[in-house]
Amino acid sequence: MHKLLHAAKLAALAILQSQASLQLLVQKEGFTDAIIDRFFKPFLGGIFFDKELNVTSRLFEFVMRMLASGENSLPANGIGAISEQMAAALPAGSIKTGQLRFYSAWWSAKVYQCNSGNKL
Repeated sequence: MHKLLHAAKLAALAILQSQASLQLLVQKEGFTDAIIDRFFKPFLGGIFFDKELNVTSRLFEFVMRMLASGENSLPANGIGAISEQMAAALPAGSIKTGQLRFYSAWWSAKVYQCNSGNKL
């Protein structure tokens, strides 16, 4: 049992040591700053809630495997149609829409500012 536990620890350590951030991975693969800023950061930053792509390359590999092998789709009217459908099922007036404006600080400081100027 002790040998098995030791082997598991060594395997976990090897996995952790072989990880890099997604940012480093896409740079290492030779993607230009333009494609990183225009594609990877908006798309994958939205998936991982990390616009700087600091997630591990292993998480990226897992998500890409799931996207490639799954049945993915978007509503014909865009991703916003999902929240509209959810809101339509709620009682009238129970939520307000169109009130939040996001700034770049949102990614790092979690600052949300309403159109009215109130911060959440």
